[in-house]
Amino acid sequence: MAMPEDLYKEVIQILSTRKNEVLEIEILSPGLGPILQDGNFIGISKTALVQIFTIARHIFFEKLVHLDDDGLLATTLRENGDEAGAVTTEIILLFDCEHLTACNWRKRRLQALIQRRRRSCSAALPRDIDPDQAQAVSREELERDGNLVSLLERERSLMTTYLCSPLHRHTKSPTLWQHRLWVVTQLMGISFGPSSGTELASVESGSTGSSSLTEILRGLMNAELDVVLRAGEKHPKNYYAFNYMRQLHRALPDIFEQTANVNNITGDKSIDDVFSHLAGCVLDSTLTWCLAHLRDISGWTFLLYLLQAVRVRAEQRQRLVVDRVIQFALNVGWEGESLWTFVDLAVRDFGMKVKLFQSGDEESGFADGSIERSTVKGKPLQRPPWKKWASRAKVLRLATDHDTKFVTTRSDEGG
Repeated sequence: MAMPEDLYKEVIQILSTRKNEVLEIEILSPGLGPILQDGNFIGISKTALVQIFTIARHIFFEKLVHLDDDGLLATTLRENGDEAGAVTTEIILLFDCEHLTACNWRKRRLQALIQRRRRSCSAALPRDIDPDQAQAVSREELERDGNLVSLLERERSLMTTYLCSPLHRHTKSPTLWQHRLWVVTQLMGISFGPSSGTELASVESGSTGSSSLTEILRGLMNAELDVVLRAGEKHPKNYYAFNYMRQLHRALPDIFEQTANVNNITGDKSIDDVFSHLAGCVLDSTLTWCLAHLRDISGWTFLLYLLQAVRVRAEQRQRLVVDRVIQFALNVGWEGESLWTFVDLAVRDFGMKVKLFQSGDEESGFADGSIERSTVKGKPLQRPPWKKWASRAKVLRLATDHDTKFVTTRSDEGG
């Protein structure tokens, strides 16, 4: 039987050599051994995890938790990217994803580097400095920024490892999702800051700076959505994952404005334009995912949020999405609550009416999301609106062998 200290060293080796790679970690069934590794796939038994957590927690509270900002900075610089001390907190978070002390320690460690960078950027160079010295200082700043960006990217990939692994609680951890949001926003601020390097240079080299910057943010939005959708598959109805996307979507337009102001990037895109564009760029992917996960109300409510955020061709996009969802439900005979709740909310929010037809285009009536009431033993009973939609669709399917059709109109267009 492997000793706990040997298991701890083995896991330390795996995590410290991970670089920016995303691992998939799962808990092994008893009898398969304490630790198994196949490339980026890691398996660890629950017993082994408890043993290495005990060691990591002891080291953390004895040597790391009491470090001030200067101590954190010195430790990080001394490690020079090896992050031997930081891996201790990775083990703690692997065991307990809601360990706020460990998570905040990692944030403080990165924050110390960020503050050091800000102090360096704000310090003015002497007027009589030699040009060669000024160039050397500039190279040093770029190298320091590159190291900081590398650490933030490594932290981001660590969060992806936790949030997308088949672990019991991690994919739905509010602590990890909030930490990821902080990391991503800090990463964007440094990458596009006044002294940034290659990322910003690629923006400025474009013919329209604001459009190029928007495309970079669009790529980030799609990349983060991929992580969220994977987490949603690991843990259905993952409210925290989709709420992270809402928060990121609201934050990116502000990053766009700050970047454009700091770097004098001009263009015809306003914050509202960027807000709408970023919502539209993930609309189709989200809809496709929702149609593959029909019971996931968190996905459907995020899709509704995106439709509310779209400003360009908003009415057309709203109709297309609602039409596609209704047609899909009619084709497969879906009667579940989540999908029809989305339809009901969308129809009411966007002022739509859906006219349903059957055999020979004979009109069967309107559905507009109004509440249907009935009575039980003489007492009024409010029937959930989504049930009216599901019942109407079921009646139409049973009443005819022909395809059921519908027309979506605005409420003010009449019938």
